Amino acid sequence: MKLSAFLKQCIVPLLLVMSVVACKKDNDGVNTGGSSEKKILTFKVGDVNGIIDEATHTININVPTSYSLSAVPVSITISPKATASLGLNMTLDLTKAVTCTITAEDKSTVTYTVTGKIGLNDQNSITSFKLMTIDDKNPLAEMTIDSANNRIFLDMFVDASFITTMKTDIELPYGATSVPGPKDTVDFTNPVHYIVKAENGSIREYDVIVRNTRNNLDSLFLPVHGLEYGKYLEPYALYQSGMLQRFIPQDFYGNLAGGAYALFYALESDDLFLQKPYKAVISTNATATPSFDMLADYGKDVVYKITSQSGADRNYTVRVIKNKVIFKNMAFYQGYYTFSSFNSMFGLDYRSDARITQIWAVDTLTSAITPMKIEKGRDRDDWGIYHDYFGLIDGTPLAKGTYRLKVKLENGEEDVTRMIFKGEPPIE
Repeated sequence: MKLSAFLKQCIVPLLLVMSVVACKKDNDGVNTGGSSEKKILTFKVGDVNGIIDEATHTININVPTSYSLSAVPVSITISPKATASLGLNMTLDLTKAVTCTITAEDKSTVTYTVTGKIGLNDQNSITSFKLMTIDDKNPLAEMTIDSANNRIFLDMFVDASFITTMKTDIELPYGATSVPGPKDTVDFTNPVHYIVKAENGSIREYDVIVRNTRNNLDSLFLPVHGLEYGKYLEPYALYQSGMLQRFIPQDFYGNLAGGAYALFYALESDDLFLQKPYKAVISTNATATPSFDMLADYGKDVVYKITSQSGADRNYTVRVIKNKVIFKNMAFYQGYYTFSSFNSMFGLDYRSDARITQIWAVDTLTSAITPMKIEKGRDRDDWGIYHDYFGLIDGTPLAKGTYRLKVKLENGEEDVTRMIFKGEPPIE
């Protein structure tokens, strides 16, 4: 019991002393919690950036010759929640070294020493590179600057005409110049070499690349041998999004619509063998696999992979279908074809071995058949083309919808053709 009383007399006062010391430590502000970040992030005089060395906590800056060293306007940015002894915007006398203390939220501090001199700016880095809209009012895209590799690049969807005349808006350090210029119109079909020259004459070079993301097969001409008509096999319909949704006939020269994934051709003979496309047009800087310079067997489906400059792939399937009748007046496929009265007749130009004697409109959704009438026009010309007319049978209107044509020839053969048109009922 005596020992216990002795311990109480010694230990209790000791605990009280320790508590007071701990409280005093907190009040001294040495460790009160909060962020310890306390850096000067940027130090600028106009457009000139000072060089900040965090290892030595020093800042050196070449003050432009347009300023007096005794009165230099400075702006700085610092760590969040920190404060600066000189403020964030001030005028400094840099004829001698100046110190600036940064205090963190937790009250810890660091002091930077600033040294300035009047001299030509040695900075030669591109700080921002934007592509502008045609009117120069809004940025179209901001390019990525890879300073470590002196490379500036952008992946974007561009067409051949646009990429050759792209307007630029480049930010350079004070006193620096560039070739091409900061606001020049530039052809980025191929990488462009930029040279930036600092005010003091030092040089830095960049390769600027605009990579096209387009991977379209814009047109494809297939040579056909043994036919009387022309040199080329023209496309008739497209496959969209991997599912056969509808036929979208193309113009005579084989131009594809946007979003097309396959191209169908109609042919009235089996004269298919290994051959090269006569001509193919793909997106700027894209590549095709297999190459269009290689032989292909069009007796079966041929798949072309179009790869954009940025590496995106799209597959196109080319399929040649044998048809007895091939229509040539492709203008039928544009918009609605209005039969204004039962007396309206429209031209029907087609190539086949025999003339059409009967014709029907086949609804592409319901397969319902509506008889139509056909009238003879000119006989087959030197190109093997018949020029006839078709229209509504008296009293049999054509409902609004999308149709294919079914025909019967003089030789008794029948064919459901690849021609598509959109019908409207007669106007009352």
